Amino acid sequence: MSNYKDVLLYADENLCGQITDTVSISGVRINTVSNSADFSLMLTKDPDGVIISSDTADEYTLASLSASGVNALVAAVVDPDDAVKVSEMMKYGITRFIPKTNLEIHLCKFVEDVLLFDKKNVVLINALKRLRNLAGNVSEGIIILDDDAKINYTNKAAEDLLEMDKKEILRQTLDDIFTFHPYPIEEFTEQPVYIDNYDIETFKGKRISINSTCSANIENGVFAGAVIIFSEVSSYYMDKQKELELLKYQQRYHSSQQSMAFKKQMLVIKDEVSNIVAGDFNIETYFKPLDVLSGDIYGSINIKDGRYLFYIIDAMGKGLSASVTALQSTSFINHSLELSIIKFDFDLNRTIASFLHYIRDRLMEEEALCVVFALLDTNGNKLTVSNYGMPPILLADKNGDIKSIRPNNLPIMRCIASKNIEIVDLTDVEKIMIMSDGLIETTTKDDNLYMDYLKEDFTASYSKKHLLSKMVPRINQNEDDMTFFFIRKSNLNHDFDEEYIINSDLEEIMHLSQKLTEKMISDGVNQQDLNTVEYAVSEILMNAVEHGSLGLGYDAKQNLIADGIYDEYMIKNADKDILANDKIISLRYKYTKDETSDKSVIMISIKDQGKGFAPANIFKYHSFDGNLCHIDKKDYNGRGIFIADNLVDGLYYNENGNCAYLIKLVEN
Repeated sequence: MSNYKDVLLYADENLCGQITDTVSISGVRINTVSNSADFSLMLTKDPDGVIISSDTADEYTLASLSASGVNALVAAVVDPDDAVKVSEMMKYGITRFIPKTNLEIHLCKFVEDVLLFDKKNVVLINALKRLRNLAGNVSEGIIILDDDAKINYTNKAAEDLLEMDKKEILRQTLDDIFTFHPYPIEEFTEQPVYIDNYDIETFKGKRISINSTCSANIENGVFAGAVIIFSEVSSYYMDKQKELELLKYQQRYHSSQQSMAFKKQMLVIKDEVSNIVAGDFNIETYFKPLDVLSGDIYGSINIKDGRYLFYIIDAMGKGLSASVTALQSTSFINHSLELSIIKFDFDLNRTIASFLHYIRDRLMEEEALCVVFALLDTNGNKLTVSNYGMPPILLADKNGDIKSIRPNNLPIMRCIASKNIEIVDLTDVEKIMIMSDGLIETTTKDDNLYMDYLKEDFTASYSKKHLLSKMVPRINQNEDDMTFFFIRKSNLNHDFDEEYIINSDLEEIMHLSQKLTEKMISDGVNQQDLNTVEYAVSEILMNAVEHGSLGLGYDAKQNLIADGIYDEYMIKNADKDILANDKIISLRYKYTKDETSDKSVIMISIKDQGKGFAPANIFKYHSFDGNLCHIDKKDYNGRGIFIADNLVDGLYYNENGNCAYLIKLVEN
């Protein structure tokens, strides 16, 4: 056994040097550390004494000391005028202090006590008594209880706050001096008790609101004293607390109202075509409002005869007035279209005329409303446009030439509402972009408008995400609501080189994944892109098996996962030998190398024989930028699709929802 008494010192380099120079007592060994990790480690070596500097010790250090249960004398070097530090130390059970102002005397006394210290008989009451001189000068009230729960010390601040003399307090219990108080002695543990804004009353009838900390000493499971520190809650503090509670309530209310407004908006917005393959066209939507409710709103509606109507509404101004106009407008258009589709008599001219008649009477005198209607006819390969003050529609041909379809009507006002319509042939058109002014009027980082770069980026973009990857680095934070449709003509229904057909069997899916990997390797796809495509394809393949072949609904799947039997269910049922599992899955693949750019294109389709689903119910949310923060988990089911969509540059479905198309741009 060592003949030395070990003292662990945690302080900065300057104070460590000062203390080690001061302490030169035979039989005492000072071990210095300067960081919290070393301090925690040294505590495990069971020192006889611990000295920490209040300037160096942080909450982590103090918590480590408190949690270590080290059986040693502990003291803190403090500034005696720093009541906050003293109070903080006491919260963690430190009740002996070495004032910086008289360091040598108190330090030597502490070291002598370490030499006499018997770990089998630690009496913390003695340490509490040594606190008295220091406590006399602080502004917080301090009361010290002995092991009989009687008061054996109060400082002047406590006497002033309670308006009582020392003789009225000493040798009394808390129940003797208070009519009611928040300190149940019988319930005290070694953990400090924190009390905020509590009203106490003395036996003299003095009532004050206090904030308080109480730290008790427990020896062998028995109460052995406590220190109570308290201060009066000022009227200013109480007012601030009320303001804070009111602010918290307002924030909760605002948050709940935002969530409700978002749900309401999602009910109103009719998005039936986002991420759908409509004839030979892939449709994508981007919607980034500045607020949950905004002046921009959109709709994409399947007329059910090979025609698809797109519209974007931009109400003048911002805030509630603009959002009310936008919601009024889209609600009327959607309702009118629903009736027309039911009756099989949709006519764009009649729809626009009816809308103009409705909305003009609901606009204020100075209010203007911009709207663009675009009817895509996939059978006739044409686009019918009626544009009321919105930005031009951009058309790009295969050679990269851009044509602009300019507005053919003024913005709608109470006194102005024309009805001009233009029909555009799409035979040579490869891409279409329909947008609100928030896109072109966004400022760029070089102090221009994004309209100066839009045609260049649109020409070079293969999909919505590809466009965003070019746009986002150019622009500052958007200053207005931003909405656009990105429509691309493609051959996703028939332009593939390879086709694989498998049973809905987990083993066959693994073999298919291996074949696909080998094919991509032979095409020269780099490893990073290959891994990304594999992951996205696996998500869609599992969706095809679960929901398509096995008919497993979302709720049923979640129940299997919750019961811990999902894997067992899939192994048992996703087996080609199961009689009920007779559905096949087809995967088609095409790799197109583009020698003129640094990108090539992988196209994959995955089709199952299930009933499918309504893709709009999921992709409606994907159209929003930052949308998922407002979505309850129970309202959003397409997590696998969401993962796949984030991995590839384009993810589309047929209208039935049983065939997925993935597009990935890969590095050459």
